[in-house]
Amino acid sequence: MKDWIEKFDNIFNCSNCKKTLWRYKKLPGGTCVCISCYDICMKKKNKNIKQKLAYIESASRDFIDNGLSDLIFNFFEKRYNKNPIESEVVTFWKHIYLDYKQDIDYDIFFDVISNVYTIVKEKKYKT
Repeated sequence: MKDWIEKFDNIFNCSNCKKTLWRYKKLPGGTCVCISCYDICMKKKNKNIKQKLAYIESASRDFIDNGLSDLIFNFFEKRYNKNPIESEVVTFWKHIYLDYKQDIDYDIFFDVISNVYTIVKEKKYKT
């Protein structure tokens, strides 16, 4: 009986701070937390998103400054649009890493080259 009461009590407690939940919000994972814990978690998530976007912008500028913008543009125009296969992106990532010494995580690589492609495309078609 005591175990059942503890399980029932946990339903009404915040999973982070253990306060009693009178009002709650659900995190993206489905966990119910109090309003203050929700705000804290969402601020952390937004901060991580902003940091990721800032990293993508700086890496894109590095790629453009190192003269890789035409290579990336040609990759999207000639290779990727006709044959969108994951292995092509992996091969291109390895090529960039080995030949041009651009050290970047694969998880963010596609976001960076997509950003470079849109920047170059806007410049080429704007003029």
